[in-house]
Amino acid sequence: MAETFMQQRIGAYIGRLFRDSFGRGPRSAYVSLGNEFVIIHLVDFLSPVEEILLEEGQERSVIKMRDTLMRRLSPDIKGSIGEITGEDIEELYYDWSLVNRSGLIVAVAKTREAFGRVRDLFKVNDELLTQFLDVSVLTQREPKALSAYQIDPGTLIIVREGILLPVEKEIINLGDASYLKHVKRGLELRHLQNRTQFETLYGRNVTGTFVDWDFHLDKCLTVFKLK
Repeated sequence: MAETFMQQRIGAYIGRLFRDSFGRGPRSAYVSLGNEFVIIHLVDFLSPVEEILLEEGQERSVIKMRDTLMRRLSPDIKGSIGEITGEDIEELYYDWSLVNRSGLIVAVAKTREAFGRVRDLFKVNDELLTQFLDVSVLTQREPKALSAYQIDPGTLIIVREGILLPVEKEIINLGDASYLKHVKRGLELRHLQNRTQFETLYGRNVTGTFVDWDFHLDKCLTVFKLK
């Protein structure tokens, strides 16, 4: 199947699924494919109920509600994207920027480079690598594995593995993974957004930053939308 057709089918599927599940779907769902990643950028996605909750300062309630729905929808999303692409989808990550009414979903195929090969930017840009090592050390720990791929002109994804601290693993074992993710996300985004050297170093303006973890795999994906 042609890549453009796959992107259109995935975007249409996500728009329909979210409209049925959340009461309102995104205005647009842009899909990028590269390496083993399917990256879906949701634009103008906020339901009327969520808008009211945000006006009342209930951002955490909106996030919890979306997390609950996404846990239920994840098997369907992985299965449907797998059916469209012909690839086995093993992992799913997601994050929201409520203030910008946007969101991002990353589906990861079992087969490496299932959607074409994209070079690892960290192998050709030592300064960029140093920036992200610094962020990891400040917020978590130096990762055991670190890679970066520009999937298309507007999408950069960073993959970090082996970053959880022993105390974080204990918190997860105690059943507080959701709260830990909430705290880590806020901390990580503040450090990433404060490091304006990244934009100077990479030569692109960042219009959105999204981050999520799979605690069982000890893996973190960070996606930058670029202008």
